[in-house]
Amino acid sequence: MVAKSLTESVFDYAKKSDIKLTFTSNVRTLFMLIDKDKTERILLNLLSNAIKNTLPGGNVELRIRYENNIVTFLVIDDGVGISLENQEIIFDRFRQANSTLSRSSEGCGIGLSLTKGLVELLGGQINVQSKVGKGSTFSFTLPVIKLKHNKKSKVSEGLSLKKKIEIELSDLNIY
Repeated sequence: MVAKSLTESVFDYAKKSDIKLTFTSNVRTLFMLIDKDKTERILLNLLSNAIKNTLPGGNVELRIRYENNIVTFLVIDDGVGISLENQEIIFDRFRQANSTLSRSSEGCGIGLSLTKGLVELLGGQINVQSKVGKGSTFSFTLPVIKLKHNKKSKVSEGLSLKKKIEIELSDLNIY
């Protein structure tokens, strides 16, 4: 499963930041038509943001729910949270929720805008629920087009998953 292997790959980065990263799903295996690169990019952005905005000792979870031919991905953290005002602009290009509680990493405000665009390109929707000081839940849904059996796609050439993770989490300063 793309999501589980991605979570396992990010685990060491979370651990070095003293953050507990977990993965849960209500389905063991789901063979579906998917754009692996885009889905990895979406999940990696949401997971890295959650890790970057969660204080040491905190928790981040990737939860997957499948129901009625819809798969829902939830990235849940108990980090610094996002104000209601900032939730309204968080997906706008070049806009960031500037948290005064913790800003140990910097970005240019494109990540969530790009993530939203990728989710919509895949036919899904993305949402955020958050409270300052309590954490955030980013959720996105994708329609499921099931495959009849395990059909693995050809692996596209390009950056390895490990390299993508290193780039995405490079501003954590954990080395």
